[in-house]
Amino acid sequence: MNSRLYQTFYLLLLISLGYVATDVYLPSLPALSDYFHASDNEVQMTLFSYLISFSVAPIIFGPLSDHLGRKKVLLGGVTIGTLATFGCLFAQNINGLIICRFIQGFGTGAVLTSSRAVVSDLFIGKALAKQMSTMTMLMPLILAVAPTIGGVLQENFHWQSVFIFLVCYMILILFFVMFTPESLKNPSHEKISQIFLKFRSHLKNRLFLHFGVNFVLPSLGIFAYLTVSPFLFQEVIGLSPVVYGSLALYVGGTILVAGYINLKLVHHFSVTQILFVGAGLIVLAGSLLMILYLANILTTWSLLFPSLIFFTCMPLCVANAATKSMSLVHGNFGAATALMTTVQFLVGALGSFIFSLISDETTLSLAVCFILIGCLSLINLKYACRLEKNLGI
Repeated sequence: MNSRLYQTFYLLLLISLGYVATDVYLPSLPALSDYFHASDNEVQMTLFSYLISFSVAPIIFGPLSDHLGRKKVLLGGVTIGTLATFGCLFAQNINGLIICRFIQGFGTGAVLTSSRAVVSDLFIGKALAKQMSTMTMLMPLILAVAPTIGGVLQENFHWQSVFIFLVCYMILILFFVMFTPESLKNPSHEKISQIFLKFRSHLKNRLFLHFGVNFVLPSLGIFAYLTVSPFLFQEVIGLSPVVYGSLALYVGGTILVAGYINLKLVHHFSVTQILFVGAGLIVLAGSLLMILYLANILTTWSLLFPSLIFFTCMPLCVANAATKSMSLVHGNFGAATALMTTVQFLVGALGSFIFSLISDETTLSLAVCFILIGCLSLINLKYACRLEKNLGI
């Protein structure tokens, strides 16, 4: 990698893959239900099966990338993801699609955890902070565009075109990985079993775990929204796939603005204070959605506006909780990051699974979910602050 621009483009391709593979096909979920003559719940299981394997991948491939090198794991992950996407394209029934999505999650999960390690390989100090800030600002834009592309493809060329797009996207990434040098200069010579033992010390760190709870809890609501929103917006409210996909632009814009506000807030308030504000906004989002449900109001904006308030939790809660948790870690940062990422997506998978079982064509369950997440975040945060005070940290 010779230029900063190339490095940023390359890393964004890698890190975005796992999220694009989820977001781009969301507008197609109702169409998949019709095509395979499957229930909405069965189609929602394709998201759950993907998230399960995607969440487990960091624990497995994070340590392996330290041992084998980033490039080998990246090549293996992209290859698995590409083959699984071909399987999705030619699936004969909903069960076949669920299985292929599960395999696809392993591949994209391997790419995610290895690409995050590549960032640390290439940059240090202020350069690392600058690169992470740049990518944090650009990621919401990429993730906002993915459902928009998916909506256009679904409305004009049907659901198969979405997976064709994903195959092309993965082949492009495979090309870049093949011709980009290995970033890890000093692979680990420890036994793989010894590498996995590093997780144990983090599981004994109570403060790390408590602030980590505030990092993972919002994932429950994020993936609950992703699971039910295609059906609520398209089947109940009546939006087209293109219009539904374009709503992601509002979500991306909200996260971007909240991220900018967060950058300003950290200069005037502590991370813990901002975490309390973020958790309070989650409760507000759920309460507003509940009030609108009780008033029997279900429109595009009655669902979208409270959800946008909830999505401010991405920088205010998730990013700050990660910062606080990692500040309490002493060594083995890669293992700590892999552990937090795995638990985050496992909780997200749990949210997706629960909502795939709920046959609710209203916003009630989503409102309850938001309120529960916000209240649990506040309670856990209060306990974590008390523990931090008692330990004199």
